[in-house]
Amino acid sequence: MRFDGRWSAAYPVSMASLLARIEARRRALAADAERYDRLRRLHVEIASRIELDPVAGASLLERANERVKHWADAKTCSPFYIRAWRRILRSHPEVGLRQLVRGKGQMRDAMLQNSPFSFAWTDERLSDRTE
Repeated sequence: MRFDGRWSAAYPVSMASLLARIEARRRALAADAERYDRLRRLHVEIASRIELDPVAGASLLERANERVKHWADAKTCSPFYIRAWRRILRSHPEVGLRQLVRGKGQMRDAMLQNSPFSFAWTDERLSDRTE
């Protein structure tokens, strides 16, 4: 169907339906923003744990490195994320994590979403402090 200048003819949608779809999209965007904010807080908490508690930090880093190795071996993750996370984990990961969460945009969010620290999301010691 070609658009003839009349919205109702080309797109038979009521105003109420359109407003409902806009509101649903607004709620979805707000939920995404909240989720990414929580991921940033969790990564800051992980960076603090690495910096302030050498034993717990070493354990977190060991598990994260194992996760990245698994991604590479099983080819379950993009090589881009594998390389990026290896760089962060290789030297001063607490600094790299803080720089990551201070970044902006989709790249930061993609890195946080593809995090080798995802095992920590269920760690009550971390999740309780970031709620």
